[in-house]
Amino acid sequence: MVKHNALNSLKIDYYLFFLLRNIKVPNSLLEEYAYEMGKGATAHYNGKKYFLGNRRLLQGIQEKNCTEIEKTYSKQGKTVVFLASEKELLAFFAIAD
Repeated sequence: MVKHNALNSLKIDYYLFFLLRNIKVPNSLLEEYAYEMGKGATAHYNGKKYFLGNRRLLQGIQEKNCTEIEKTYSKQGKTVVFLASEKELLAFFAIAD
């Protein structure tokens, strides 16, 4: 079982924030950036909305698939971070924390 505490959550949140803010994308293309504490970040790029964060941020995008992925990696003591568009899961990262 993975033990989540406020410090781990803040650490993951910081990395997500840093990643999205430092993507090599011209600022004029990255619009409506928003950060949700404890969930992750969203941004619009080329007219599409993207999500980078935990399963709660994804708002039902491939919910069953994401739940299974999260269960699999949490058993290994890892935190899963998802990258998704409004329609589909694009990638996930299993982070040992």
